[in-house]
Amino acid sequence: SCGLHPYFFQKSTLRSTINTGMHGYGAHQALKILEDEKLYLNRTKGNEVKTVIYRFIVDHINRAAGYSPWDKFGPCYEIDQSGNIKYRGSFEDCGKRSDGILNKIMVKFPITSEPFTANLFRRFSLHGKYLSGEFHSSDIERFLLMTNKMEEITKRKGGRFFIIFEDAGLYDEFCGTKVRYSEKLSKLLKKQHKNVILTSDVYSENICLNNKLTISEYDRHPSKAANKILSDYLFNNDLIE
Repeated sequence: SCGLHPYFFQKSTLRSTINTGMHGYGAHQALKILEDEKLYLNRTKGNEVKTVIYRFIVDHINRAAGYSPWDKFGPCYEIDQSGNIKYRGSFEDCGKRSDGILNKIMVKFPITSEPFTANLFRRFSLHGKYLSGEFHSSDIERFLLMTNKMEEITKRKGGRFFIIFEDAGLYDEFCGTKVRYSEKLSKLLKKQHKNVILTSDVYSENICLNNKLTISEYDRHPSKAANKILSDYLFNNDLIE
């Protein structure tokens, strides 16, 4: 899992935890760590893992599709003709970074409110697709297949699989409000996974008013307080055995 809540959970339960997350990671890195036995053993140091927690934000859908500007060599997964998810090498290997001359020109354009230029940017640039906040149905399908495969691999290894979905805003007037696509994604995830935890159930309005749940105005990652609340929620509700 990622974030600080593994540290707090370990402190509360005296159980060893492993944080395999990194800034900018997504579902594709999470799946790759589980699927690649050599990488898995390296990250776990050969220790038995009883529970796997995948914590995500909606942007992971576009990250897994290869739209993130920083993730040129991230693991590329595509859906094959049988409807299964398959690893195809890096995003560069599978052609996601063969952007062409048009995209190289478009990434030089600043984000603009002028409709024609903004539409071209979003349509043709990988950077624009990532920044648009929109999600293609095929990318959502890929993401859901990836979480399914994560759970399948975890179960084969004898572990339990949990998903923590950051479906609620954590800053100022947005604190506690649902993020875009969260209602649809919550339903889809709960349909195919037994253990789905929504942070909107964890961070109540009262908690939002009394705790700073993001690192700062400019860094909207969950703060120490937010991760402590999440860890306590998991522990107090006996969600993790």
